[in-house]
Amino acid sequence: EHAHLLAFQVVQAAEHRARAFYNMGNALFRLDRYAEAADAFKRALRAEPADPKARWNLELAQRKLKEKDWLWKHWSMYGCKRS
Repeated sequence: EHAHLLAFQVVQAAEHRARAFYNMGNALFRLDRYAEAADAFKRALRAEPADPKARWNLELAQRKLKEKDWLWKHWSMYGCKRS
């Protein structure tokens, strides 16, 4: 019975950890901090690999990073600099 309780506590801790990282990722995404958001979503997925929302949000953050890099690459051709 002790092993069963311990296993339940481990699963419950992973779920809480996954939710905390998922929420952190959402907050960072809203602040346009896409690299940090992606890292938070990755950590959420390590704790809860089957979470479809975390996987989707990770993909969105990674797309935003690519989009941002593409924009800076093209803007730099016109002399614009990153701040």
